[in-house]
Amino acid sequence: MVYSKYFESDSKFSIVINKLRYIFSLKNVIFIILSFIFSTQIFHSDYSQLSVVMLGLASVFNVPLLLIAIFSAIGMIFSTITTSGIIKLVFMFVLFTIITSLINIEGISKKYSILLKLIISILIVEVISSIISSSLLLNLFDILKSISIIAIFYMVFVPGIYVLSYMKKGYVYSKEETIAMAVLL
Repeated sequence: MVYSKYFESDSKFSIVINKLRYIFSLKNVIFIILSFIFSTQIFHSDYSQLSVVMLGLASVFNVPLLLIAIFSAIGMIFSTITTSGIIKLVFMFVLFTIITSLINIEGISKKYSILLKLIISILIVEVISSIISSSLLLNLFDILKSISIIAIFYMVFVPGIYVLSYMKKGYVYSKEETIAMAVLL
């Protein structure tokens, strides 16, 4: 009877250790570092497109989206991002999470279905933002540019993250995947 009491407490401790081991696995640590670094980079518009790309990548590689959101927010604190950019990113994270959980696209690979969901969420947030500022026609090309930037980086970073995450597995990678990893780094 006494032995089972200590055994149960040991199993709770091992559950916590296993959860921490999962959160700080190699793949998750790579995503944590990249989301922190990428959230400080702004190419176009008033938010970090690479944070949105990291959200899509996390969804492809089954990394917790909340982990990416937290470390992107921490990285944005050190950046010169505006409050409207933070609001757009928060709405994109929320909308992408809702779209991902509700809509299941069949017939195409996971990589492309996540890209489609990412583009839909970006398009909705950008159009709503432009309607609120009453400059939809003026911002149409900016919206298309932002979507193109995110789609291009997403398509380059997916194979790069794959190579980086599974480097110790002993797989043979093509030149394109190796170049994508170098671009990512």
